Amino acid sequence: MEPVRTKPKRSKQSRAWSQNYLRTQGDVMVCIPCEQNKTMQTFKKSVQKGSTGNIIRHFKSFHPDIHSSHQKNSTVVSIAPAKALVQWIISTNQPFNTVENKAFRDLFRACGIEVPILSRITLKSQVEQEYNQVMDTLRIVLQSANTVSISTDAWTNSSNLPFLGIVVHWIDDDFNYQERVLDFARLIGKHSGENMAHVIAKSLKHVGIEDKLFAITGDNAGNNLTLASEIEKLIPQFTKDHFVRCLAHVINLCVQTILVQLRSGTIKDAEDYNKNISVDSTSPILKVRALSILIGNSPQQLDYWKFICNQTQKPANQIQYDVANRWNSTYYMIDRGCDYEEQYNLFVENDLKRQHLKMSSPEWLYLNKVRRVLAKFEELTKNVSEGQPQISQSLAIYYEIDDHFNSILEKSNGFDDMDDDIIDAVRSGYVHFQKYYNLADCNDTYFVASVLDPRMKTLLLQTHLADAAEDVIQEVKRIIKTTYSAQQPQQTQVATNNVISRMLRNVPRAAIRCDVDNYFDGPLVDDYVGFDVIKWWKDHRQEYPIMAQAARDYLAIPNSSVDCERMFSRGVDVSGVRRHSLHATTFRMLMMLK
Repeated sequence: MEPVRTKPKRSKQSRAWSQNYLRTQGDVMVCIPCEQNKTMQTFKKSVQKGSTGNIIRHFKSFHPDIHSSHQKNSTVVSIAPAKALVQWIISTNQPFNTVENKAFRDLFRACGIEVPILSRITLKSQVEQEYNQVMDTLRIVLQSANTVSISTDAWTNSSNLPFLGIVVHWIDDDFNYQERVLDFARLIGKHSGENMAHVIAKSLKHVGIEDKLFAITGDNAGNNLTLASEIEKLIPQFTKDHFVRCLAHVINLCVQTILVQLRSGTIKDAEDYNKNISVDSTSPILKVRALSILIGNSPQQLDYWKFICNQTQKPANQIQYDVANRWNSTYYMIDRGCDYEEQYNLFVENDLKRQHLKMSSPEWLYLNKVRRVLAKFEELTKNVSEGQPQISQSLAIYYEIDDHFNSILEKSNGFDDMDDDIIDAVRSGYVHFQKYYNLADCNDTYFVASVLDPRMKTLLLQTHLADAAEDVIQEVKRIIKTTYSAQQPQQTQVATNNVISRMLRNVPRAAIRCDVDNYFDGPLVDDYVGFDVIKWWKDHRQEYPIMAQAARDYLAIPNSSVDCERMFSRGVDVSGVRRHSLHATTFRMLMMLK
């Protein structure tokens, strides 16, 4: 008897991820080289079990150096020294004249290597080549987009140069969510809506997607409304109704209104209070801020604070004071202050110079009430600031904020103990919120996006709109049918003359149900743990082809412009203390390569 032939065991993992080029994020794998280039490419987690086709094709197309260096029976191919040096300069924010530094050159020569780039002029030329390669790749990648949405915001660097950051978002042919930095364009002249619209149109045209613009997400500055109207003139396919307000910015504006009404003061007020200078407010919020600044500005005070924390067996964490342009920072200051009430009191009572910071029990109770009011806003801000903030969640968040405001104002759902001045402050914040709530309530973009979540479909609208829900739902169906039905490929007519074919030809078109009706009439998806709405549409695009086209456009719209804020944070590092003389063009290239 012949021995049983067995297949050789397959290696447990493919080279593509055994070299640490992928990381796990939830139920997907993220390409680390793409992430380091500030782009995003994800793969099903099934790649861990051996399904490697998509990932190997991706590495072959976009990371050929890595792909070739890990082929079977191949020798490791290192990147060219000049390219490696350019990438090091960019990633570590080194000044360009580093390559001209004698000690830097001696380091290379000590390793037996000649410095591959000898002058900053050559280095700049190499950076420009890298930039051109990135833009060429971006043009190719964007061809997979049916439509694109952008998020945008303006920013000024430490050299007082204003820029317009633009991030492009889309869902590709294989229903993978994609986002890239499209441009970091120098703003010349007024920061008017008209000026910014022309900058955006030029950036879109530069990569050949000016006819694909579907939606714009921006903050609530007045010039953004003008921007949307001007873009509508420059790009006829775009409608200003597809301008989406940054939800994180809306929440922050409401919270700031509440804090102003609570007379929470400013950092300057807190500093003056520590100097015994008269200030308009001595609220508990101001006192916590003043203590935070006192500890942070003195090594001796910090040492004593740590001593108090150690004595009371509490982690020696500082109470970080809030920063005006950092979302949720006031909440985190109050939250930490409330958690460290005992340590705060011990720190204050042992020094006569700190007696002005002393707080009574009613004041601590008041501070805890403010913390409870702000906690919901912090939770929702984090929700729209992490991961891929999709517009399909926006209506649900708007409704939840509205419910939160009403619970406080009606003193219900655990808010029955609120002080009158807190109620008055919340009422002011609610007036501010209703302005944006009503604008969202009049924008069909939010309604269409919300029904594309198969866990909710029309349930959210029926719950919150009551009698008006049916009219809104019918309008949503009309928008989807009229916009996307014409995009579906016509089926080839077969010249047959049997009974069935003759019968089908005589059936009125209205009697044939399209997938839009089938989707709305179908059951809700009962899946809440790790649910990926885009993946669901990828798996059901054959079943609902018209609805899937709508999902591909609408689910790429971000509900906040936090990607721009992250880009600006990187910009602070790029324009470091040794890079103040960077030209705007060079700064733009570095931001695109970061």
